[in-house]
Amino acid sequence: MVIVIAGLVVLQTLGISIAGVLAFGGVGGIAVGFAARDLLANFFGGLTVYLDRPFSVGDWIRSPDREIEGTVERIGWRQTRIRTFDLRPLYVPNSTFNSIALENPSRMSNRRIFETIGIRYNDADKMATIVATSVRCWSGTTRSILDGS
Repeated sequence: MVIVIAGLVVLQTLGISIAGVLAFGGVGGIAVGFAARDLLANFFGGLTVYLDRPFSVGDWIRSPDREIEGTVERIGWRQTRIRTFDLRPLYVPNSTFNSIALENPSRMSNRRIFETIGIRYNDADKMATIVATSVRCWSGTTRSILDGS
């Protein structure tokens, strides 16, 4: 910085107008600032992901806002690589995670399963047996689901 200022002072004393150089430097600084905006947004997004740790490598994440769903493979400073369930790599800039809602089903302690079981009207008297059999098939025990324990 000192060398640049000394150079400008020398140019001014030699009679060279430095107004154009200063104007070019100001415009150049603005251009560099606009160019670096996305880079800095991704860097701070990566810093946010690193500090908050909403997910880690190996977690299954999804976003209801965007079509992002898969397993996290790598978290970098600029982007995060997610492997979708059809084995496509998805590269998401880290700045995206600052502006979307994100679910992490890997960290869920409980899961709720909604299932529709169709029976005929003639079999309405057998419904309790059908439901108990279905629950036993899914969980192994009927008591833990029905009692909530």
